Amino acid sequence: MMSDAHPIPEAQLKPRKKPSAGPSPKFEMRMSPDVRAVLTMNATAANLSEAAFVRSLILGANVTTSVDADIERERNAQLARIGNNLNQIARHADNYRNNADAAALAAEVLTARLALERLCDPLPPETEAG
Repeated sequence: MMSDAHPIPEAQLKPRKKPSAGPSPKFEMRMSPDVRAVLTMNATAANLSEAAFVRSLILGANVTTSVDADIERERNAQLARIGNNLNQIARHADNYRNNADAAALAAEVLTARLALERLCDPLPPETEAG
């Protein structure tokens, strides 16, 4: 017979979980060792577990690797530098409207425009040695 002499304090009682709050059913799949190696490599590059990587792909999330993040960071830095150069050119043209060498100014703007186009164009496809 249980004694009520030392009841468990309410704060120590765990709240009951709702039936829908339980763990999801386990999902397993078979793959060759080569495919598993690719999965492991891609998940590691994205700094995710294999399960989180697969979930992200299934849900259509944009999975980026640390290399992709570095490339994007460098691209943003280059765009900022180009923007600063364009602002300096515009400020110079505004300050020295009558004395500005129009040809030199046009060449600078063209250089900046070409740099922007190179940054915005997708990477050229890799050529295969054959």
